Amino acid sequence: MNSQRSAHKLVQVKLLEDLPGRGTKGSVIIVAPGYARNTLIPNRKALYVNRKGEAVSPLRTILRLNAEKLLQLNQDLRAEEEQRKEREAKAALEQMSRDATSARRLDEQAALREAEKTRLAELARTPPILLSRLTISPTSSDLFGSVSTADVIAELRELGFQDFAHLRTAFREQEGIVNGRIKATGTFEFVISSRTFDEEAVVKVKVTKGEGNLGIKTATEVKEEPKVVDAEAKPEEKQ
Repeated sequence: MNSQRSAHKLVQVKLLEDLPGRGTKGSVIIVAPGYARNTLIPNRKALYVNRKGEAVSPLRTILRLNAEKLLQLNQDLRAEEEQRKEREAKAALEQMSRDATSARRLDEQAALREAEKTRLAELARTPPILLSRLTISPTSSDLFGSVSTADVIAELRELGFQDFAHLRTAFREQEGIVNGRIKATGTFEFVISSRTFDEEAVVKVKVTKGEGNLGIKTATEVKEEPKVVDAEAKPEEKQ
């Protein structure tokens, strides 16, 4: 039993030179692991023998394995470097695309702003819009009905201003403006402003009293109205 255990602990080596009492150069012998490890192998007197009966050098094996690991490491590094370059190239292209899109949008916004500034400047030079409306009585400044922003826009379109899609329109608050409409005669400011930029134009709107009224008479008008006598009316018969 002890001899079997000892045999399992022995190793095979191939002699690189004659070894008195052990064997001649090139022969394969069995020795204790410690003797091989501490004497034969370090002094280059023998090499280990693998299961195929081939002599192997621990140093060569280590060098081969290290070379293989180094080769694999270099391949991994090259692959990683290629992937990094691809990622950087892709990121650069995406950034260029974003920059181009941003520049195009800025150009479009600049062009839009310039167009709106030009249009608002032209509107600001527009002469006052003159409107005539009936009032509730000859002596009143209150309108029968009102003047809306749509009424003013219609007048401006008659003057050649067509596109109001990107503009805000409103009457400036003052006396005579009720719920965003003109409800009295007078001069008012019609403000046209950009929805995108801090630009605006002001067009004057002058509302005057139109001819005629609703037929509502004042007390003075009723008092001063001449009486009409029917000439064909028969005199009352005396009883």
